[in-house]
Amino acid sequence: FLQGGLEVDLPKVATHGLDVREGLIVSVRRGGEIAVGERVVPLGQFEDALQRARAADRPVYLKADQSVPYGDIVDLIARLRRAGVASLGLVTQPAETGH
Repeated sequence: FLQGGLEVDLPKVATHGLDVREGLIVSVRRGGEIAVGERVVPLGQFEDALQRARAADRPVYLKADQSVPYGDIVDLIARLRRAGVASLGLVTQPAETGH
């Protein structure tokens, strides 16, 4: 179950589904706009927003547009870890199998 948030063009991979109801969605749009839950935050306030959302106390699911540079994703993951996030999932779209 994905909740509302930023529209992103997710990468497609073969994987199993995630139940994100108990977690916090962090979204990154094309162009770098970041949202913690439903709230868009500047990068400089990202870690404070994670603390306010109690991200360290629940699973966090990173939902990033496939056009976002890999280095930006790695930077966000590092920031999530510094904020105390221990459980991090990456949200993708199922790959088309052609069966």
